[in-house]
Amino acid sequence: MIVIADAEIIRNEVRRAGSEETPLPLGEDKYTGQVFGNRDFLINCLNYLVDDKGLIQLRSRELKLRLLNTGMIKNGKFKWQVINIAGPILIVIMAGIIYSYFRRKNYTRY
Repeated sequence: MIVIADAEIIRNEVRRAGSEETPLPLGEDKYTGQVFGNRDFLINCLNYLVDDKGLIQLRSRELKLRLLNTGMIKNGKFKWQVINIAGPILIVIMAGIIYSYFRRKNYTRY
């Protein structure tokens, strides 16, 4: 993936002569006539993204799947379910208790 911050890199300038409009080549400045490397940059980006050699290497690559240990999954299933369900609830309750304690402490008159 290639990210370019300025979308005007692919925008052509237009030369107007009376009622006739002609697009300038990509990267050419209409005032100075200087040609920048926008076209070359975009062509190099496309060549990089559609690299045929890289695609062939990806096809021949073998992926090795690493399976989880089923015994450990069965033994620790309940523990992780309790942690994932009760943990966030307990954190919210504790945060509420702490918040109410400090609120009472700050806003009660002696």
